[in-house]
Amino acid sequence: MYAFRYVWGGPAYVGVMAQDLLVARPEAVIVTDSGYLMVDYDLIDVKMMTLTDYRKRERRLAAQCGSTVDRSKQGCLA
Repeated sequence: MYAFRYVWGGPAYVGVMAQDLLVARPEAVIVTDSGYLMVDYDLIDVKMMTLTDYRKRERRLAAQCGSTVDRSKQGCLA
């Protein structure tokens, strides 16, 4: 997971790097006409969100689960 901001501005986001997916999930990587790599988030189990929303979610999970957070399922460990 990475926090990033697009060069043209806007809020900071949390998501994955397309280059990191090239080996594990190449079908989730799109190459644009200009040669840039993009992630097709519909094909992976990660949701891109703003950094603000990510932090809110992390605080909510920490309050619910304490140290037993399962981030892969976005809930508490059993």
